[in-house]
Amino acid sequence: MEDIFSLLEKFYQLGEQRDMDQITTHELFHHSRVLIKTHTRFPLIKKMDALDFNIEDTYLYLYLVWKTLSGKESVDIGRALDGMFDRSSEKLHYMQKVISGNVVWGK
Repeated sequence: MEDIFSLLEKFYQLGEQRDMDQITTHELFHHSRVLIKTHTRFPLIKKMDALDFNIEDTYLYLYLVWKTLSGKESVDIGRALDGMFDRSSEKLHYMQKVISGNVVWGK
């Protein structure tokens, strides 16, 4: 990747592939881990790696950064989660985690 914007777009594209059932949730998170581990030269990625968040939280955070940078003032979290998870039950479990404040961003 040439720059952080290209890398963030790659995370977004992986989510699009998952959303279109071209890859599974497992593959989405596997590819995301690889991208993180191989791109720690970017300060944002290095910081995310050092914080040692779980991959779901890390992916969602980077997705939200991409959406913000690309001009979205608000993001439908339910729609974002649809693009992350194969099964509705996984989405609902994660949504409960978000609602209950158990996502660890900024802590």
